[in-house]
Amino acid sequence: MNIVIYFLFNGGVTLIGRGSAVLIKKIMKNKINLDTIKILNLNLLFIYPLLGLFIIGNISLIGNFLIPIDSIIFKILFLFLIFMNTFEKINVKNTKLFITNTICIPLLLFLSIYSINFAQDAGLYQLNSQFWIKSSRTVIGISNLHSRYGYSSISEFIGANFWMENNFILLHFVSLIFITFFFTFLINNIFLYENNFLKYTSLSIILMGILDNFGFGGGRNGFIDIDAVMKQDTAFAVLFFFGSIFIINQVINEEFNPLNILYASLIILFSIQLRIFGFVMLFIFLYYLVQSFLNGVKLVNIFMYLSPAIFLFTIWTIKNIMTSGCMIYPVEVSCIDSLSWYEYGLASLESNDLNTFHMAYNLGDNISLWFKNWSMKDTNINPIKNFSLTFMFLILFKRVYFKKVARKRYKKKKVASSSYIIFCFLIWMLSAPSTRFAIGLFLITVCLIFIDIENYKNRFVIPNILYKTSVALIIFISIFTLNRLESYQNFFSDPFRNIELASNEIKYVSNLSGWGVTPINGSSCWINLYCLPKEKNIQQKEIYGYTIFLLR
Repeated sequence: MNIVIYFLFNGGVTLIGRGSAVLIKKIMKNKINLDTIKILNLNLLFIYPLLGLFIIGNISLIGNFLIPIDSIIFKILFLFLIFMNTFEKINVKNTKLFITNTICIPLLLFLSIYSINFAQDAGLYQLNSQFWIKSSRTVIGISNLHSRYGYSSISEFIGANFWMENNFILLHFVSLIFITFFFTFLINNIFLYENNFLKYTSLSIILMGILDNFGFGGGRNGFIDIDAVMKQDTAFAVLFFFGSIFIINQVINEEFNPLNILYASLIILFSIQLRIFGFVMLFIFLYYLVQSFLNGVKLVNIFMYLSPAIFLFTIWTIKNIMTSGCMIYPVEVSCIDSLSWYEYGLASLESNDLNTFHMAYNLGDNISLWFKNWSMKDTNINPIKNFSLTFMFLILFKRVYFKKVARKRYKKKKVASSSYIIFCFLIWMLSAPSTRFAIGLFLITVCLIFIDIENYKNRFVIPNILYKTSVALIIFISIFTLNRLESYQNFFSDPFRNIELASNEIKYVSNLSGWGVTPINGSSCWINLYCLPKEKNIQQKEIYGYTIFLLR
């Protein structure tokens, strides 16, 4: 039963993405074949699942200003988008990649449900955040109930649509969509795209996935992982990697056109909506915009193709202000002190707690001493060691497998890409330098090895069948080893077991300071709208039909 639900879920999300594209095509009266539109030479057909999640999240975001997500209106709207698929026949150009994307990769990843569980933050605040979105229109000052509600990632707006009573297995399937897309993109680059930069970067990342299973502390070198439910590390890493390599590739090949600006801006927006760190992608995106302008793209076209992302970001910012009092939470300088539901310093307090917990570097401190303290945690230093070894191995792979035959200049492009990556690492160090937050950074760093790959050619002539067979095996191993051994053991012991993922049931006591309740043990509320992580004095008001929470 689980596997049927899984493929129905994947199909439904894909059709919502495709249906939205068909609707836009009809509105614009365009005759282009949607399924064959290419983004980095990957057919839009394989990007529909990500587009579906983006559409579900942003429709829910906009609609939640007026009605709760539980409203039947959302269900009707999503069914309408699915119905829109009947107006355009599906066009599958590459049957092998289509089967790989829709069946083979999902089947392997599906086995992860046999050992999956909730991330700590799910019970701490994420499930309750979704419950508020399901149960009420946008709540003003909700971050006063729990400081983490101020983040309210787009994943909360997506996940709020996929509750099955007290079974949350669909929330795990959401994260698998990102992983499926990740491998589909790499496979397309390796086998179907004559772009050596993307081809060998993708092949190296696949090799990185295999090496991820070896090294200090048992492995982990910055490759993606199958996250616990509600964790967003891999989802963000996939978007960050895809958006970054998309822009870097356009810079390398000097491909400047308005459509690329549209695609890149929406990918960056999706990344920002998932995690505030996505803002760092604007560093290289602004460089790309300047280069586009200098290479003949008119300013009016740049703004026109940026407008969808600007509009949605404006909506996102309004949501942030309503829920937390800040345009960008928890950045204190973006907060509006005059709002009744915000008190000066609350965002700084949350930001400082986050920085302290993750041992962020403070400008002016002794960097050697900071690194010494930071590296005392095995979860910090081991992935750095393993990634360094992996990076050196990939450089060696390039030296052995290729020989230099030309001297085409790539210095300017290397400097731009390297500066971007260094900037990203610097912001990571200053904010929340946990290695799990840097997965996308580790992945995109690999591309630096192959920016000048057009100056090289293969030293060895490998028969095509041997090359394809060997690479296919490497890809299979890379995907296969993502699942925990426990997943395979549980599957073979009881393959037909119906798996449900239920929330914990805990006990609460009345909040002695007034409104709501608090957990008897710990600070995880799980699912209870009236739960506070700790005692605090809260005042609830109703203003023009909106609930507002104030600190007293």
